Amino acid sequence: MTTTWFFLWTCNCSTSTQSYGGAVGGASGEMRWAWLCAVFYHRKPSSCDQLREGRRANRTSKRVTLPSRLVVCDTPPMSHPLPASPPPHEVTIYADGAASPNPGQGGYGVILIRDGQRRELSGGFRKTTNNRMEILGAIIGLRELSGPKTKVTIYSDSRYVVDMFNGGYAEKWRQAHWTRNKGKDAALNPDLWNELLNLAARHAVQFTWVRGHGSNLDNARCDELAVAARCRPHLPVDEGYEHPGVPGPHKQLTFFDGL
Repeated sequence: MTTTWFFLWTCNCSTSTQSYGGAVGGASGEMRWAWLCAVFYHRKPSSCDQLREGRRANRTSKRVTLPSRLVVCDTPPMSHPLPASPPPHEVTIYADGAASPNPGQGGYGVILIRDGQRRELSGGFRKTTNNRMEILGAIIGLRELSGPKTKVTIYSDSRYVVDMFNGGYAEKWRQAHWTRNKGKDAALNPDLWNELLNLAARHAVQFTWVRGHGSNLDNARCDELAVAARCRPHLPVDEGYEHPGVPGPHKQLTFFDGL
């Protein structure tokens, strides 16, 4: 209604201006613009104005206030787990021993399979036992592993070697100062068992029993190597057998011993 009245008043002022001349018309024009400003700035807000103010208030309330100082995280978020570490290189060892008579001239035979390569090792002594050569065969194979920790599977046809190692009996003998049966009896071959345990501690070693003189070609080949080695002339002395001794107290390996 205010707008309609203002429009009519403006038309009347325009007519009056034409009737009374330029001087009066100029004064009437100034009054008309003064009224225009007064009505425009003091008019009541319409429904459109109220809607516009509501939208502006909503935008202000939804505005996010950022902190004055941003904290930057150095570690990026992990959307996926890190890849697992690669498994260690696997090594397969076949070992066998022989002595004839027992005790008598003896030898060992070893087959080492690593990274697709195959290597045969053998040796003998002028007087030893079959069990000592069985243990020594495994030792000779582990001596060849000078790299990082490796998963090793040793195949042997000696129940004595396989069961005493896997069952933890050899370690118990060492903890009991190389005695067994609660200290009543001395453990045999302590020098070889001590070295075998030390070498095995550097790797992940597992013994597996195979039937001797059976269908396992690698085990049969180790037997051939052991027999041929014990038949060589001028064999060396097995110091651990001919001059036995008990190893000193076991030293607990530290991180720096493997470097």
